[in-house]
Amino acid sequence: MSKAWFEFEKGYNSEDIYNKLDKKEKEILEKWKSKILANASEERAREGLRELLRFRVVVGKPLDDISSKETEYFSKQLRDCKFSGNTKNKILAYIRQFLRIQYKDYEERFDNFEYLKFIRDPIRKNEIDKVLTQEEIKKMLKCEDSLFWKTFLILQWEGALRTKEVRQLKWKEVNIEGDGFTNINPHSRKNPDGSEKFRAIPLKESTSYLIELKKQQKEKKIDSVWVFPSPQNPENHISKSVNDWFNKLSKKALGRVVNPYLLRHSRLTELNGLVKNNLLSKDLALQFAGHSQEMFDKTYNHISKDDIKNMLKKQIYDIAYLPEEKKHELELEIEELKKQNKFIIETFKREMMGEYPEVSDNEEGLKIVLKNLPLVVSKRNN
Repeated sequence: MSKAWFEFEKGYNSEDIYNKLDKKEKEILEKWKSKILANASEERAREGLRELLRFRVVVGKPLDDISSKETEYFSKQLRDCKFSGNTKNKILAYIRQFLRIQYKDYEERFDNFEYLKFIRDPIRKNEIDKVLTQEEIKKMLKCEDSLFWKTFLILQWEGALRTKEVRQLKWKEVNIEGDGFTNINPHSRKNPDGSEKFRAIPLKESTSYLIELKKQQKEKKIDSVWVFPSPQNPENHISKSVNDWFNKLSKKALGRVVNPYLLRHSRLTELNGLVKNNLLSKDLALQFAGHSQEMFDKTYNHISKDDIKNMLKKQIYDIAYLPEEKKHELELEIEELKKQNKFIIETFKREMMGEYPEVSDNEEGLKIVLKNLPLVVSKRNN
């Protein structure tokens, strides 16, 4: 029997749902999990499993007896829920992946996923329309007493890191250089194929914080591979309690609740501005962000209508129109300048070797030498 959409935090537990399934359905889910673990992390597999269990409850049918009718019902429930467009697409990806593995005739059975199509141009639940300024970053740093959290904050902002990347950063991925910089190599599976990829990020502001944090952990005899270990068990990295900490800190320092993701978003918006002004290559910005060009342009392009208008004016209409006659005249001038430049270089070379040009050889050339190479003329007259 189908049910309305639900959230796990509100009376539903994925473990309880799984335990109520029969042996056959459990085997189906374990088979799916083992397949995706080839290209995904354990955490991502667990997340996918939760979404499949939600799907199972909502459609109210065994996982080996799903039809297009169930996908249509599920799609409507998903479309009407409060989740962001990005989250809905993530859920759709898990369901589509499962149905491909489970049903060989999935294209025909589910009408090429007619009811499970991804949302085009998805937006976040709370659309980000404001970025954190460097002044606000300083306010939060000043307001935070803990070195642990200060380091977490400055590292996530300066490195434009995803919160999960900071939580899972290991000391072996941190290389503190002697020139005041630190190179980190965070890893992420946010790729189309779910494979693990690393990227190199140089940091400056975070270096002193990382040095002090490492020193503090040594003094407190905290032996952990993680830069930000769990206070309860150093063998694990810090949990998602990071979100609660940042919400409280931003409320205290800025007077409003802010999600830690905004640290990354603000930094990359800043870098995108440098790209727009030709102060940073887009390739380097993409490397820093760990994003595709399409996502980078779409997400961090905070440019006002006036800015766009001025850029269009400058880049399109500030190009001077040259009639053919003027163009030909400039080309002749360029050729003449090339000849004169060649004479200057040859004269300078001969001067360096003790040879001096005669005035009668090239009167116009001598005028150029008199104007541009007074040292040559001085030696010639002596």
